[in-house]
Amino acid sequence: MDNNRRQFIIAGALLVILVGVLFYQFVLAKPKPPSPPATQKSQTTPATQAKTTTPLQMTSTSTIGTIAPTIETLEQNIDEIIENLLTAIKIVQFNYQEIVPPRNPMAPLVGVIQTTMFEAETPVPSTEVTPGQVLSKKISAIIWDEFQPLAIIDNKIVAEGYTFPDQIQVFRIEPTRIVFKLEDTIFPVRLKEQ
Repeated sequence: MDNNRRQFIIAGALLVILVGVLFYQFVLAKPKPPSPPATQKSQTTPATQAKTTTPLQMTSTSTIGTIAPTIETLEQNIDEIIENLLTAIKIVQFNYQEIVPPRNPMAPLVGVIQTTMFEAETPVPSTEVTPGQVLSKKISAIIWDEFQPLAIIDNKIVAEGYTFPDQIQVFRIEPTRIVFKLEDTIFPVRLKEQ
């Protein structure tokens, strides 16, 4: 019970300090705008007040006029401003056909960006592919993965669905064999142990 009482006292003291700091920051420490002397206000008559306010107004408008031009001034000088802006524009003649840029801005500075992980396919040869050519594909390794298996065939890293230039497709990659597809025919080829 004594420990709870001590905590309430500490929390109350911190709350009083917080309220005091906030009161000081927002009420006491706020800079106040300068006010005209009180003696001038009480001694002047309404006629002199009108005279004293007009010079103040004139000085305030002249000060504002030097800081930011009025709308009327801008409307009068708009043609001059536009003409100055147009003369400031410099037109540079540049023939893109004659001057070759020093490098392609889309090419990387270091290395080569491959469009895909695998090489691009080459055009289809006109000769007919025999089943012997399918069975003679050299399978160097199978990198088995349940989601994206890979294989090294004819010294190329290929994935399922890859089609060689001779229209032989890697139909499926299994842990111990590759299933090739040529048109509608399927050819399973086992990985030979070395």
